[in-house]
Amino acid sequence: MTLQEAKNTLDSVMPAPGNKMVDSEHLQIAVAWQEIKKTLTRLEAIKDGHDTIMAWRAQQIETIRQKIDAGTLTYEDRKLLDDLQLPHQYDKRSVVEEYTVKRGDNLYNIAKDFYKDAWEGAQKIAEANSISITSPIYPGQTLTIPKSRNAG
Repeated sequence: MTLQEAKNTLDSVMPAPGNKMVDSEHLQIAVAWQEIKKTLTRLEAIKDGHDTIMAWRAQQIETIRQKIDAGTLTYEDRKLLDDLQLPHQYDKRSVVEEYTVKRGDNLYNIAKDFYKDAWEGAQKIAEANSISITSPIYPGQTLTIPKSRNAG
């Protein structure tokens, strides 16, 4: 029996509080049932909203998986993984991400966005790009970010 069927069944046997068939002994039960129905209606609306959000997130995850398969995962996609609160290593396939340097960036600050240990991450980024950790980087420069990170 669905929730709606249960509500319909109870509605058919439980008169509303203003109904003349409700005596004083059953008035509290009739009032309580009306309050329960209101609560159930609110919960159904919350569930519908939750289901809509979960379907939307499932589509976002599938899009990211397709980008991983195609090797087109971007920095913005990685940020979306964070927004969805998915672990960075939810997919074990080997993928290299690219990051475009912005004004004021340095390897350490970039690594903080991709790795739990930013110092170790900066070293990995430097190695992947054949530069030293102290090499200057410039806005517009594209850096390879190795996936083998220790981020959660």
